[in-house]
Amino acid sequence: MEIINIIELIAESGNRGKELLIDSFVLGIAWGRKMINTIQEIKQATQYLYQLNQEVELSQKSPFQKLDLFQQFLIDENFQLFPDENANKKKQFKGEIKQNPEINQKQEVDVNKLELNQSICGICKFYINDLEDEKCKINKCGHEFHNLCLYQKIDQQNLQTCYICQIQLEPNIKTQILKKISTSFKSCCPNPECDEEFIYFGQLKYMCKKCNIVCCLKCKQVEHDDQCKVGIDYIDMKQGQKFKFCFHCLQSTVLNFYENSTHQCQYQDKNQFKRSQKIFNFVQHIWHKVKK
Repeated sequence: MEIINIIELIAESGNRGKELLIDSFVLGIAWGRKMINTIQEIKQATQYLYQLNQEVELSQKSPFQKLDLFQQFLIDENFQLFPDENANKKKQFKGEIKQNPEINQKQEVDVNKLELNQSICGICKFYINDLEDEKCKINKCGHEFHNLCLYQKIDQQNLQTCYICQIQLEPNIKTQILKKISTSFKSCCPNPECDEEFIYFGQLKYMCKKCNIVCCLKCKQVEHDDQCKVGIDYIDMKQGQKFKFCFHCLQSTVLNFYENSTHQCQYQDKNQFKRSQKIFNFVQHIWHKVKK
């Protein structure tokens, strides 16, 4: 099996950017550990990672659940990341009880909480690293959450009280949390003149409260009445994706891959050409007059 075949399979998985790099790294480790050995197994593993990313994008799973899985895979050579019905089950993560998945999760978390001295998010029930961009502690009650988890509840469900004890949250907590969340999770307002940021959780539209622009996040165009129209270079909206919309040529530039300054505006280029042509014609006219 040639390495080019493996790379082509991973590249065709549908993932892009950071997710593609992470998936490639994880698959490389699995290949080195002889967990996957054939083209068919690589296809199955790639499809599993793609579905996992999709579930995170659609908020069906917490991104911290995915990171926990990858972390366990990195530190435990016997951890079985990819589902395999025919293979014998590898050594299970300690603290797990097979009969009841709900109890498994809670007991597994409790065991590791004692070992690692980490707090647990009251929403997604996964570890919280003691980092400013990840951890949010409610001062009034002391309950702790991932910044991203609590922000999603406030933004998408208009949560105004603590998720656990219902104590009233501070009025400006949403703004405070957004400032602390890592930029890798943030998207930006599509207006080139606006610096507002937001978090994408699968919503179809974004309305900026600062500049009042309304943008369709499916086709990355300003609000429209007809169906979305996407080109061949279309890239699905994902959490952390940043793009700007050009109001001259009506095209979007994804900033995760290019700087905004690299955008070549067709409308402006066309007008610039017309202006240059007029100047050239004027200079040529004066030149002919001087010659005469």
